Amino acid sequence: MGCLGYPAIRMYWSNECKIPAIFNLKSRDKFLQLRLDIHFVDFSVLDSSNKFWRVQPIIDMIRERCNELATDITNYSIDEQMIPFTGRFPARQVIRSKHRPIGLKTLVCATSTGIVVDFEVFQGAGTFEDCGLGHGPSIVM
Repeated sequence: MGCLGYPAIRMYWSNECKIPAIFNLKSRDKFLQLRLDIHFVDFSVLDSSNKFWRVQPIIDMIRERCNELATDITNYSIDEQMIPFTGRFPARQVIRSKHRPIGLKTLVCATSTGIVVDFEVFQGAGTFEDCGLGHGPSIVM
């Protein structure tokens, strides 16, 4: 569904735009109900220091897989990347100079071929420990 990018989710089931692979797999109402009810963590355990506590298990799983991708490459690059997101969220950033100015700021460690081997989603000023050298070096350390 993410590859086609219809402006509204309901369009995948409309008669004008329907995709048989999606239309025949699950009804629209079942999909929307599943989307509302899906949870990844126990709500009785709240971690107020982590803004991403609801999706942290998913983030950890993706990071583990990324760490397995490249082990023998010596040239790495660390840069920030924006994940487009326009919803309401305390960690959302607005950086006007970026190609996609509104979203979640992610600091990415990638190989020279562009493979992401590690990342950290920016949660604010307290995301990284201060090593006394400034913001950039504290990301690397």
